[in-house]
Amino acid sequence: MQPYSKDEFDTVAAVLQDNVERFRYDAMKTYGEYSPTERGMLRKVRPKAAFYVRCKDSHYPVLESLNRDKPYATMRARIADGLVIGDKEATDITDKLYAERYERLVQETTAALPRASRRHAARILRLPSAQANELLDHYKQATLYQDVAQTHHVNAYDPHSSALSRLVKRWKIRRERQRLLHTDTERISAIESLLQKTDVEHGDLLRRIVSHDLEIVTLLGIRNEFMKKTARQSSARHQLEQFDKTVKKFTTEQVDAYIAKNPDATLRQLGEKKHAIEQIIQELLTLDTTKRNQLVLLFSEYRRLYTERESILAAQRDRDVYTNRET
Repeated sequence: MQPYSKDEFDTVAAVLQDNVERFRYDAMKTYGEYSPTERGMLRKVRPKAAFYVRCKDSHYPVLESLNRDKPYATMRARIADGLVIGDKEATDITDKLYAERYERLVQETTAALPRASRRHAARILRLPSAQANELLDHYKQATLYQDVAQTHHVNAYDPHSSALSRLVKRWKIRRERQRLLHTDTERISAIESLLQKTDVEHGDLLRRIVSHDLEIVTLLGIRNEFMKKTARQSSARHQLEQFDKTVKKFTTEQVDAYIAKNPDATLRQLGEKKHAIEQIIQELLTLDTTKRNQLVLLFSEYRRLYTERESILAAQRDRDVYTNRET
C-alpha cells in the first residue's frame, strides 16, 4: 500500500525522465516542506501508508461531516425540545456528545495500527484538521518523490537529512551529472563526426535544409514547379519573376512559422530566414539528377542524427536551468 496513486507516480516519473534536474529540484522543495517536526510526529507511526489512507478515506471525511454547522444545530435543537431544557444545557450536552464522538473516531482510526503506534497516531489526529492534513500531505509527497527516485536509481537532495547524508548525497549527485555529461558528450561527438563526413562528401546543403526544418520532398516539388514554368522561356528576367512567384507562398509560410516560434524576431532575422530558404531552393535548381537523388537518400538519416544532437543539447540546456538551484 502506498499513500499515492499510480497516476501520481507516473506523472512525477515522467518529469524525471524528461528532465532529471527539474525532478531533483522539485524533490528538494518537497523534502524541504516536510519539516523535521512533522517527520518526528510520524516517525513512530507504523505502517504510515495505511494510516495515511485511513485518515484521508475515512477519518477526515467523517470529521468534516461532524463539523458542519447544520447537523450540530439540528441535534442541539432536538435535545432541547426532547429533554425540555434550555439552550445552554442543550449546548453543553451536544458538545459532550460531539467530544465523545471525536474521541471514538480517533480510536476507530487507530484501532488497526499496532498498539505501539496508536498513541502517536492519536496525537496527530488531535491536531487541528488543517495542520494534520498538511502534515499528511507533506508525508505523501515526500514519499512519492523518494519512491520515484529509488525506482529510477536517481539521487535527490534532502535539506533536512543529517549533515553527513547531505554531504554524501551531493557527492552522488555530482557523480551522476558527470556520467550523464560524459555520455552526452561522447554521443554528440559521434553524431557530429557522421554529419561532418556527409558535409565533406556532399556539401553543407543538407545541413542547411535540416537546420531550417525544411522537407526535401517539398523543396524538390517547388523546384519541379519552377522548372515547368520556365521550360519555354529561359531569360534571366523571366526566371527571376517565376522564381519569386513560385517560392512566395512557401517562404511566407516558413517566415510565419518562424515568427510563431520567435515572436521577438527582428526584421533582420526575418529577412535572413527568407533569404536562406530562397538560397537553398536556388542551389537545388543547379543540382543534376544524380546529386538530387543522393540528397533524397541521405536526408532521412541526416535529419535523424541532426535532430538527436539538437535534442541532447536542448535537454542539457533544460537541465542547466535547475542544476544550480540546489543549496
